[in-house]
Amino acid sequence: MIAMLDQIPEADDPDGVVRAFRDAMAPGSHLVICDLASDRLTAADFDRHAKIVELLGFPVEFRPASRLAGFFEGLDLVDPGLVPAPEWRPDRPYDPPSGWLMAGVGRKP
Repeated sequence: MIAMLDQIPEADDPDGVVRAFRDAMAPGSHLVICDLASDRLTAADFDRHAKIVELLGFPVEFRPASRLAGFFEGLDLVDPGLVPAPEWRPDRPYDPPSGWLMAGVGRKP
């Protein structure tokens, strides 16, 4: 679910969408989520993103990292866990992460 959940508004039950997917996963399967987190956004950041959303014409949902972590319920998080996305490839050079893009991998027992 890379760059997908941010396009599912709360009214459309993103928890239910992810739960249905998790329930259908075979044991040993992995769920990958890379999504937008709101924890470190400033008011100016939200204003900037609102303008982008208006320009693009579709909604984008930012959620706290704790909310994103809930999508992994019932799965074992793979190290390094739910972290800024660049931390999944620390061997590659990158600018310091903004914390807006979080990524995690969960394995179904």
